[in-house]
Amino acid sequence: MESLHIELGTSWWWYAGVLVALGAASVWYYAAHRSALHRSQRAVLAVLRWLGLALLVSALFVPVARIVSSRTDRPQVAIVVDNSASMRIRDNRFDRSAVVRAVVEGIRSAFPADAVLPLRVGRTVETLPALVRDSFRFDDGATNLEAPFAVLAQRRTENVQAVVLITDGAYNTGGMPLYEALSLGKPVFTVGIGDTAAVKDAAITALVTNERGYKGVEMPVQVSITADGLEGVATLVLSDGGVEVGRAQIRLQPGQRFYRHVFSYLPSSEGIRKLTARLEPPEGTSELTTLNNVRSEYVKILPNERTIVLIAGSPGPDLALVSTIISGDRSIRLRQFVQKFGAEFYGAAPTAADLRNAESIILVGFPIASSPDALITMIADEARRGKPILLIASQTIDPRKLSILEPVLPFTIERWGSAEMQVAPVLTESGTQHALLATGDEQVPAEKAWNGLPPIYRPEAFVTPKPGAEVLATIAVGTTRLDEPLVIARTSGRQRSVALLGYGIYRWKLLGEGSDRAQGKQPPGVLDAFLSNTLRWLANDESSKNVRIYTSKRQYISGEPVEFIADVHDDAQRPIEDATVSVAVRSSRGSFELVLQPSGGGRYSTVVPSLEGGDYSFTGKAQRATQLLGTDDGRFSVGEIALEYQNVPMNAALLRTLSERTGGAFFEGDRFDARALWQRIETLPGFQPRVVTQARTLALWNSWVLLALAITAFAIEWYLRKRYGAV
Repeated sequence: MESLHIELGTSWWWYAGVLVALGAASVWYYAAHRSALHRSQRAVLAVLRWLGLALLVSALFVPVARIVSSRTDRPQVAIVVDNSASMRIRDNRFDRSAVVRAVVEGIRSAFPADAVLPLRVGRTVETLPALVRDSFRFDDGATNLEAPFAVLAQRRTENVQAVVLITDGAYNTGGMPLYEALSLGKPVFTVGIGDTAAVKDAAITALVTNERGYKGVEMPVQVSITADGLEGVATLVLSDGGVEVGRAQIRLQPGQRFYRHVFSYLPSSEGIRKLTARLEPPEGTSELTTLNNVRSEYVKILPNERTIVLIAGSPGPDLALVSTIISGDRSIRLRQFVQKFGAEFYGAAPTAADLRNAESIILVGFPIASSPDALITMIADEARRGKPILLIASQTIDPRKLSILEPVLPFTIERWGSAEMQVAPVLTESGTQHALLATGDEQVPAEKAWNGLPPIYRPEAFVTPKPGAEVLATIAVGTTRLDEPLVIARTSGRQRSVALLGYGIYRWKLLGEGSDRAQGKQPPGVLDAFLSNTLRWLANDESSKNVRIYTSKRQYISGEPVEFIADVHDDAQRPIEDATVSVAVRSSRGSFELVLQPSGGGRYSTVVPSLEGGDYSFTGKAQRATQLLGTDDGRFSVGEIALEYQNVPMNAALLRTLSERTGGAFFEGDRFDARALWQRIETLPGFQPRVVTQARTLALWNSWVLLALAITAFAIEWYLRKRYGAV
């Protein structure tokens, strides 16, 4: 029902008086033409003149039209049905899909059709035209129980006064549904589907390893397992691209649910490798499903040989020890250049090619006063292009020459003196958590290991850490702690740098570990761990790539959209907005190409709605006109994750909490009484029809129609006057 109201910005009496005055003026004006016009002609012209003037003057009174409409909305109940694959499980007592369909049929017969708002939930939420049992296929690969409450919160204009949630409560995507349900503020009635008792089943719940490894260097792979109702010896197999690389026996025992095994994986080839763990149940036993007995993860294996360039200002014990420790790593090829008298080196001097081909550059007591400026500039230029730098100080470093490298170091030099002092390291709060200073021994915390080291020497240097730099260790002189940095690390755009502003670090090895070895103890090896951690941290910077192309996830469930993303920057890390990014995707079934669309800030993306299950690899490139900006590659899988079979028993505790906290009730699916539920919902205080009133306001004074009518009236008047001969 609609009603129309006209309002003015002033009194209606004033408006009526003005209209009367305009009418009188129009009649008086045409009374002067009695001789030339008939009475009927004068009346028509006067009316037209009055109408035109009235329309124009009406705008001055600011007329506004208000149209008010109202309707009555009946209260509704949102029926949310879990459409995920876990609803097809046949557990100890139930065929879940049959129970769900029986519940749906009960609601259809007991609830009025116009009081039902049917929703289907899996990974996402869909609104159904009607609550029909055939609308549920129970084939969605994930369950997001938070989503329906979020959707209903966005539809607050509808008169939804209660929610009936039919599910097993085993959500595996999205957040905790309780918070969204409480925010919605409506009673939630939960119908639990399934058995709360554990079923005979084993599952691999996690496969954890490093994101990157090195060819020929062992790395740990941790596999986590859960088992219920099974007893005996299960076999856990680890494979690399389908080739078995590890096998272990896991004894499953009654009363124990969680198990863990760590494989030692030795990569034999480079590239992105797919590691797969598969659990074979004990012989002669059967379990609910084997879909959750497989878990995969991708790891990027880098080349075995890493080239490190070490440049020293002179021979010395620090250089000898650093060289020995690094050479002990079989994956590193060390190129060592040591300066001698003047600008000469023992052997050949480092070239631009040596620096360009290196993974990282280590400077030990370099540069000194006689170091060639051309070499120092060459190192600085290479560092600006993203080459990581580790600086270990010495007493002979020349501050003027060092200032050439200052733009790529993690500190700014305030003053660098020739005096020295004996200092001990003191870890900062940041340093105790940083990967550079980790000892690699869980029994020996970094703070204890570092703060227990013997003192070394530090030049009388006053430096200021640059913005973004982290001071990992400061110094102590005797028992006095000073806020002067000893170890500094910094990431800036494409470049990483670390500085150890001390020398005599051989003392950490000889004095720090000597006493432990004399007592037959295994020392923590702080210096060895520091150098190893630092070299890996310096090299492990994916953000330094100008072009990064990747998928939003490494593993997708069946039917889930696959998103490709690219970040494109220039050498100064400025985003490139006008690149063309293409990706070639390959699988065992064939290949196809995609072109990513720009989304701003140097980012490009596209979404493939769904892909068939299997393993996929891709290579991508970014171009600007004919210039190749960079390439990248990767791998991902579709349909391998069995999320719906990770937690099989019904989560009755969650469903009871949802109903109790929101003012609803919990029902078991096999004993569900739809008529009793409808009677309870009908008596809810808020379950009442709601009158919705909507008002629209039209500013008539600002409408072109008003002006058009006035002009039309004046035009007709002028036309008639000419025709009557009154012009």
